[in-house]
Amino acid sequence: MPSHTDTLPEESSVVEMTKQADTHQADRPLFPCPEDGCVKSYMTHGRLEQHLMYGKHEFRPAESLSLLDRAKISYAERLEAGGSHSEVTITGSEIHCGSPCLPEGWAGWESAKPRHRFNSKQKRYLEEKFQHGETTRVKANPEDVSKEMRCLRDENGKRIFTVEEFLHPQQICSFFSRMASKRRDATDSDHEAEEFVRQQAAVHSDVMEALQQEITHPLLFSRKNLCLMTELEIKSLKMTQMRSIASHFSIKVKGRKKEEYSDAIIAFLDRCSCKQ
Repeated sequence: MPSHTDTLPEESSVVEMTKQADTHQADRPLFPCPEDGCVKSYMTHGRLEQHLMYGKHEFRPAESLSLLDRAKISYAERLEAGGSHSEVTITGSEIHCGSPCLPEGWAGWESAKPRHRFNSKQKRYLEEKFQHGETTRVKANPEDVSKEMRCLRDENGKRIFTVEEFLHPQQICSFFSRMASKRRDATDSDHEAEEFVRQQAAVHSDVMEALQQEITHPLLFSRKNLCLMTELEIKSLKMTQMRSIASHFSIKVKGRKKEEYSDAIIAFLDRCSCKQ
């Protein structure tokens, strides 16, 4: 039976193997050229810089290049030559760099989703939820509404909505947004109608005021011809009489004093046709 010492290598042979490995490692170039495809490499960084400054690269033969390297070289040559963006084909392979000719609108074929219209039951339920939120000023959460649709049952314990009628929160949110938009449009229409009514009332008031300004003779009040009264007689009237005259002829008085009433009545009488 061989001893343990017979299977171990001698100390001198181990030292010799270590030296050979170190020598082989030291002989390997440490600075390869960073240019794609260049096989040059140097022991010192200074020699590598000189190589890059002169730019004399040494590339591997086309047969030894990988498919990726050949694709890069071919693409770089076409860019430097300023060629068109036509289809590029690599010799000996089936890889095409150009894009295939696709019919117009192909991008939207897969992304387009079928649109499902809400049935009357879904619409009625969502409208009630929206209306309840408008009344209570507590808007319904689309996620809560979606969960509630899955749990609603009628008096017999049967589900109100089927699985196909369940709605996602995003669908409910979109429906509520459309309802809110319609409500805003209706509110704007109501405001426009109210504004139109106010404008019509203002026009009617202006017309009536213009008709009142066309004062015709004689101006009678309590069987008296006011046109024949002098300014002194008008100023001597009682306050109650002046108020009655102003109210009867719709005379606008700026204040509440007797002098203001008398001045307004005198100015009104001066517009009579008999004094023109």
